[in-house]
Amino acid sequence: MLEGLQPKQKEALCGLMRKAAAELDADDYKILMDAIDDPRWTSNGLAEALRERGFQVHKNAVGEHRKGACICAR
Repeated sequence: MLEGLQPKQKEALCGLMRKAAAELDADDYKILMDAIDDPRWTSNGLAEALRERGFQVHKNAVGEHRKGACICAR
């Protein structure tokens, strides 16, 4: 009855990356990753530009991912 009992595995991606993987094609995903790595973007500026293009994201999600403070970095 209890064969294969295992704890649930936590998602290894933060909300920003889960959303990107679900909603963006490969080209747009690469553009997003390049923008995240580009120091010319502020987190707020990038989040605003993404929202203007229909990708709803909060500046805090962008900032946490950029700083390596999200679950992706663990």
